[in-house]
Amino acid sequence: MNYLKAVISRETGNYDRWVYLESNEPMITKLQAHWKGYLARKSYKERILFMKEQLPAILKIQVTEDDIVAIDGDDPDDGSGVVVDGNYNGNDCWLWSWF
Repeated sequence: MNYLKAVISRETGNYDRWVYLESNEPMITKLQAHWKGYLARKSYKERILFMKEQLPAILKIQVTEDDIVAIDGDDPDDGSGVVVDGNYNGNDCWLWSWF
């Protein structure tokens, strides 16, 4: 008899839970969509912030003076030129690349 009550109680609880979830499915779906949207926006903002913070390091390429082949004749205005940073001390310099 106790076994029968336990089975009936378990199945009634399962059915009640199913009815509850079924009736709230649209709200649950909307909540999940909002949460996924929030996480996607947060991830995007973090990536953009990281790229903005790292932009100077991305644009600068440190080289030694042996790596510089020719700077004369390069035109930075045409998008393909290279300019040496004004703090060139003979040991190393920064190349700026326009792309």
